[in-house]
Amino acid sequence: DVLMMDVIPLSIGIEMADGRMEVLIPKNSQIPISVTKSFDTYEDHQKGITVEVFEGDHPVARDNVYLTYFNFTLPRHKLGKAGEFQHAVTLSMNENGVLQVKAGAQHEIDENEAAVSKKWIVVLGVYMACMAAMYVFVRVYFSTDRLAYTDQYSAVNNEDL
Repeated sequence: DVLMMDVIPLSIGIEMADGRMEVLIPKNSQIPISVTKSFDTYEDHQKGITVEVFEGDHPVARDNVYLTYFNFTLPRHKLGKAGEFQHAVTLSMNENGVLQVKAGAQHEIDENEAAVSKKWIVVLGVYMACMAAMYVFVRVYFSTDRLAYTDQYSAVNNEDL
């Protein structure tokens, strides 16, 4: 019996501030795979981070194959001294070999933000229930007037015939 597995032929990582490559997905890793790692800011009051993705096995990032880059702006509440805040970067590859990179404020979820979003889901649910109850009330309340109007209208039309 032969077992076939898809693997990543070369390591995939990102360039660090000192120029070295931080490997997130090592070579010969079975796909699908997803790896998340947190990184510190390099400078005081750093307003954004550039993530450059490379593929290869050399310790210096520029000696590897350059894949892509993207910039993301740090939220104001995450600005501070170097190394004070950590920011998560996720590299994932699906079963078709498509690489996806996630980073930034949308990628990180604080417990406070999750609690706030749950609170707003409850508020939205209560609001929708009240609107549905109001709709039913209006339909029932005005339905008798509408039936009386249609009965009068049909009586007028029948006399004309």
